[in-house]
Amino acid sequence: MSLPAARKAARASRTIEAGWTPYPKCSTARNRLLIDKPAGGCRLSQNSTFGAVVFCSYGGFWLSFWYYATHIAPTLPSETAHSATGVFLLAWTLFTIYLTVAAARIHRAMLTTFGLLLATFILLTAGALTDTGALTRVGGFVGLATAVAAWYLSAASVLASTFGRSVLPLGARK
Repeated sequence: MSLPAARKAARASRTIEAGWTPYPKCSTARNRLLIDKPAGGCRLSQNSTFGAVVFCSYGGFWLSFWYYATHIAPTLPSETAHSATGVFLLAWTLFTIYLTVAAARIHRAMLTTFGLLLATFILLTAGALTDTGALTRVGGFVGLATAVAAWYLSAASVLASTFGRSVLPLGARK
């Protein structure tokens, strides 16, 4: 990580600790934990192991990434901090690989969402490990596409529950 990037990360860290974040409130670690952990428990009670693992694990991801970004990364030497971030993201990339394989057995919309999530993690990991800002930026944009795909899944679920039938197509599994 370059010195300007380290300064920018430290400034962002202080800003977040002061209570403001450039990300929507639903993406903050606190709110992700408050939403994802109970959602995971709910999915488990509905016998959806996949849903429970997804919600609980990625809720944990947001909490651990917040802690890493605000308490650990700022203490690392600026010339190696990017490598530590890359290793952190690599673990989540590997985890996302097997969830993507499982998502392929559900329906195409789920596979699309997890395919995009996997691409996001791959790009962010590669960007961090190589300290390449362009890869990180592209990973951020793919992450936004992942959010759109996840919102589509959410809308499909809410509409199907409300109307008592499938409204938005999810694509039959292969």
